[in-house]
Amino acid sequence: MSPAVYVPEPPANSAARGGGVFAGDTLPEHWFDPAIWQSLNYPALLPGFRATGISMPLFIASGDADILGTHVQARRLFDVWQTMRMPATLRLVPGGHTYGVWRELVPDALGFALRFTGVAE
Repeated sequence: MSPAVYVPEPPANSAARGGGVFAGDTLPEHWFDPAIWQSLNYPALLPGFRATGISMPLFIASGDADILGTHVQARRLFDVWQTMRMPATLRLVPGGHTYGVWRELVPDALGFALRFTGVAE
């Protein structure tokens, strides 16, 4: 939900740029290295993933007015999954990057996950 899978990189106001996760060893922890982001983001990892032959179902969802643009990225990821013929659901609901949006989506996300675990809904 509200996936931080930005291509080519997160917007300036995204928390994905903070905390040093994508800073590398030579940058201060508050910096962001786009090359590290891109090397770890799904487009770079898709060839290796596809080679495994594993099918990974995805529930992809966002508010349709998310200020971080996750709704645009969600659509892009869904389209990629469809092209790879992987099971996926895309849900765009009214709202932004808020708890209210996620609260609305949780039941559907859990129902989707349970369909692929063998556990009855």
